[in-house]
Amino acid sequence: MKYLIKLFNEANIIRRRLDEYTDMKVVILSTLVSMLLTSLSVAPLVLIIIPLFLITELQILLIILLFIIGIASVFLYQYLLYYIQGIQIPKILGLNTKKIVYLDSIIISTVLIMVGLIVTFSIYGGLA
Repeated sequence: MKYLIKLFNEANIIRRRLDEYTDMKVVILSTLVSMLLTSLSVAPLVLIIIPLFLITELQILLIILLFIIGIASVFLYQYLLYYIQGIQIPKILGLNTKKIVYLDSIIISTVLIMVGLIVTFSIYGGLA
């Protein structure tokens, strides 16, 4: 628990430094570019997997695969967001943005998994 509190405090310090270096233009541009790059990298995988849902035996496996792709896309988006900001403002490269990437990605992935499990269990009728 102490590790999580320490990680959260360090991430807040890094975020404050990022706020000093960035402005709204940089944040919007890096957000849009990272969303575009993440979508372009994930879309082919999803477009290959979706037609396979017609095969009934593979549905659970494909749902798990989509969860994994979703979690990977969250990590990719967060990484690209701070990488693109670092390209635009070189001072950001000196900050340890990995902690923010890990913390934000873990939080978003946890929420994504919970929502996905609720939807999956409601569609397939629970564990049985």
